[in-house]
Amino acid sequence: MDAIRKLQKQLQEAQQVSNLRKISERNCIDLVQKLIASDQVKLFHTTNGKEYLTPEQLDCEILDALNAAGGRVSITDLPNEVGVSLENCEARVEQLRKKDSSLHKLHTELFSQQYLQTVASEVEDSLEEAGSLAVSDLASKYNLPAEYIRSSVLQLVGSSGGTVVKQNTIYNRTYEARSEARTLGALRACTKPVALSQLASRHGLDPDMLTSAAQKFIRDGIICGKIQGATFTPKAFTAAQSGKVDNFFDANGYLTLALAKSSNTTLKEWIQAKSPAGLTLASAFVAQHLVDSVLAAVSDAMNSDSWVDVATLLPPNLPVTDSIELLQQLERQKKLPEHSVLVDRVVLSGKLIKAIANAMEAATKAAAEKAMAKPGGRAKPAEMDDDTSKKKGRSAKGKKKRGGDDDDNADENGGGPAAGVADSGVPNETILDYIAEQHPDLPPELLDEICNRVQVLLVAMVAETVEKLRSSVQTQQRQTFEQAEKLVQERFEQLMLGLKALDSAKLQDTPLYQHLMKEVVLEPLHALIGLRLGEASGNATAVTAANRKQCLDKLSALEGASKTESLSRIAAAFAKGKEVKDVKDGKEVKEVKEKGGKPKKVTKATMQH
Repeated sequence: MDAIRKLQKQLQEAQQVSNLRKISERNCIDLVQKLIASDQVKLFHTTNGKEYLTPEQLDCEILDALNAAGGRVSITDLPNEVGVSLENCEARVEQLRKKDSSLHKLHTELFSQQYLQTVASEVEDSLEEAGSLAVSDLASKYNLPAEYIRSSVLQLVGSSGGTVVKQNTIYNRTYEARSEARTLGALRACTKPVALSQLASRHGLDPDMLTSAAQKFIRDGIICGKIQGATFTPKAFTAAQSGKVDNFFDANGYLTLALAKSSNTTLKEWIQAKSPAGLTLASAFVAQHLVDSVLAAVSDAMNSDSWVDVATLLPPNLPVTDSIELLQQLERQKKLPEHSVLVDRVVLSGKLIKAIANAMEAATKAAAEKAMAKPGGRAKPAEMDDDTSKKKGRSAKGKKKRGGDDDDNADENGGGPAAGVADSGVPNETILDYIAEQHPDLPPELLDEICNRVQVLLVAMVAETVEKLRSSVQTQQRQTFEQAEKLVQERFEQLMLGLKALDSAKLQDTPLYQHLMKEVVLEPLHALIGLRLGEASGNATAVTAANRKQCLDKLSALEGASKTESLSRIAAAFAKGKEVKDVKDGKEVKEVKEKGGKPKKVTKATMQH
């Protein structure tokens, strides 16, 4: 600085001398530029090109411009005020902020602490008049960001401790007390549920302040009621609605979820508060006396071997699903009578289902005969017993898994759970027609399920009938075998006696031998073939000489040629004997015609062949 003053003094002295020794303006500018370039001096060139400013002078002029603008100036306006480029102004503003912490920069504006204090004073004055101000309104009024007002301006306003800054609102204690008083009056005047936002809008109160005050009053016991979500419900309204709910339940014996909700309560809360006797269903609570009436009606129906629709016993406002759930709960509690069969909302007597199944006796017999007529239907008794025992073993295991004795009783009544639809062979149409004729009042939509329950019993009935038929067939077969055995024994004895007689009389080569074989052996042979064929095919067939070969071929196809070899050899012997006799007779007739002699006799060797 001393050097600069010395130079200024020398410059001044030089300017006072005569014109012959003065430096031109151009030379002066060159000299200053050389001094700036050599860092001997630091000067800022003005925008008009006629002046240079020192940094200290530029700082002073910036502060003067800031004070002249009221403590707030835009940095982009400083070049016009001080005549220096924007870059130099921005650089000196940063230096000033480092030296003076009372200066604030926000974006492209420079603030002084005095300006912020002035704004805070204005806010305090406005707050004193209005009691409450919105930060957004202040931001719009002073063209400042809301966050900057909260962090810088409102900190100065709230320093006295008489103001409260809450989210987007600033208010004083007087306004807070006044708002709480108005909130208390508004809540005390409520006689039914009201939305807090609607209450705040109606009385011109801040919603957040009203909610906070209402929660405080309820917590302190000043106001009786409760807040659910954004709705205030006075206790007087709840008490009146509770009385309405109690009166409805006492008069009707049930309470629905919708009615409880319309009374601003829940079914669970009401049950916990009143502890009534009854059952809770999906959409309602049913009193115990209604449950008892349902049990009484079900018992009467079971005693009379009939059925009852529980949906007709409950109030009509309750859905069908409640009837089903009621029966399921009673079944789990084992309060239903024995042999009760549940089909949706209907309870049927197990004896009723048995009676329907017994009415299908003719159809059951026809199904059993049809099953017997199928290939493999005439199974042997040992195989049938094994299959039956295996099925019973699997069924018993399944019953244990499903619940033991109760499920066994249910299966006997046709009420067991149907994992798949049972097929007894009796057409469903036959069962449905009988049910529709004998019980026309049964709900049509449940007939298929009832039919499935009947089919469960019919399967067992058909199996029993098949077993009886099989036993009868086996008895007949056994009698037939015994008769055939007796016949074979008798004919064998006759054959032996006849052969001995022919042999003693030496008549083996006579036609008596062929006659003996035909009369004694042919009938047992046909009986054995017919018996074996009936056993293999399941159809009784009369065997004659005309169809003997066809029957043997069919038997061989069913049992195999190895098993029918003995019968085939005997039948072949008869066929060959007949063929030889025909050939011999033909030749003898021819010889007689040619020679005029008598035909020869058939020898014993030819017969044996």
